[in-house]
Amino acid sequence: MSVLALILDVALSGAVFRNLRICSVWSARLAQWLSPASPRRDEPELRRLEQERSELERLYRVERDEVTRLRAVIADLQAGIALYPDPKLRQLIAPVIGASSDRSSSVIRVRAGRASGVTRGSVATTSGVQLVGRVQDVGERVCSVAPITDAGAGQIGGVIMLDAATAGPGCLLKPSGSGTLVGPVEDTGGARPVAAGQRVNLQDPTWPRSAQMLLIGVVESVEPSPNQPLRSVITVRPTLRLDRLSEVILRLSIDTLPAEGGEP
Repeated sequence: MSVLALILDVALSGAVFRNLRICSVWSARLAQWLSPASPRRDEPELRRLEQERSELERLYRVERDEVTRLRAVIADLQAGIALYPDPKLRQLIAPVIGASSDRSSSVIRVRAGRASGVTRGSVATTSGVQLVGRVQDVGERVCSVAPITDAGAGQIGGVIMLDAATAGPGCLLKPSGSGTLVGPVEDTGGARPVAAGQRVNLQDPTWPRSAQMLLIGVVESVEPSPNQPLRSVITVRPTLRLDRLSEVILRLSIDTLPAEGGEP
């Protein structure tokens, strides 16, 4: 046999082998398609696969919701920094772990304390710039925050924003006991009237400078003062129930943070 004939014979043999192999594979697949189903044998496997699919879908939804939550947290932190871009200000997200045992109090317990740099008077916010209150007691790992709507929180000064960029008259608010704050408005002197829906921001020298212009709430109603009919009394409601929060953002000074390498 010549060399050329030998090469052709080997090549043809390989081609035939490959074709036979392809045919056998497709024959096997065709046999599987045409073979009668065996429900009893497949049902447990199908149930297992359905359960796995359901579990994967659940985990996907959980992760998707967590990504959405983290994006909202990032937006909140960025809003808080944009309001007061102080390089010495650090924001710490801390979970709310309980409420006061006193039913007349709306003080909340937060899992963060001296070990994290929290001090008495540290300011708490939520949802970016919504003011929550101040830390009134602090332990090593837990602190208590008194919301601005708490009966024992005292008065708080604010400024009414006539629009997004125009500051209007000031006001002095105190908790009403029903989740709102109430107080008189300074004489507007014929300026634009105060109206429901306007925002009220913190403007109070007894609070830290880094907390000024945080959001106290939104004007819910405007009524004439019972003692001075030409003056107005406003009711302001925070954008959230401050005694029903799941977490807060504590605004801390870098000067009070633990030394590097210390336990957070």
